[in-house]
Amino acid sequence: MSKKKQAEILDYYPTDDDGYTLDAYIQGVPRVHNQQWIAYRPTYITDRALLLEANRKLDEKRFTEHLSEWAAKHLVSWTIQQKIGDALVSMPITAENIQKLKPQLWTRIIGIVCWGEGGDQDPNIKEDTTKGTDATVGQMQKN
Repeated sequence: MSKKKQAEILDYYPTDDDGYTLDAYIQGVPRVHNQQWIAYRPTYITDRALLLEANRKLDEKRFTEHLSEWAAKHLVSWTIQQKIGDALVSMPITAENIQKLKPQLWTRIIGIVCWGEGGDQDPNIKEDTTKGTDATVGQMQKN
């Protein structure tokens, strides 16, 4: 799933493209979880309001299940694998499988898919994705 060229970064979610997806890289944590790549449909700001409402109405266990269900509906693909016998195979994207993830990985996926947090810098992408965002006081001059 990893790509060599960074996809164009938009400051908005196109609403006229029903297939709009984003990619994110999640850096591995030694002795905790492997690096992962995910592709997902973004959660729009109006939908985030529904998640916040659910947070107010549901107990913690049910809200965690709700977030996992939400993420399962928005994830398009991931690189997470499960061991079956001696073979590693792709783990299906389901709410139940999302709830089986280690807490650190679950938190990252939920943060990215549900709350709009960014992923980590993909090591396979060399392009600078911060163009136009690094102005410093030293670069600004009075005329």
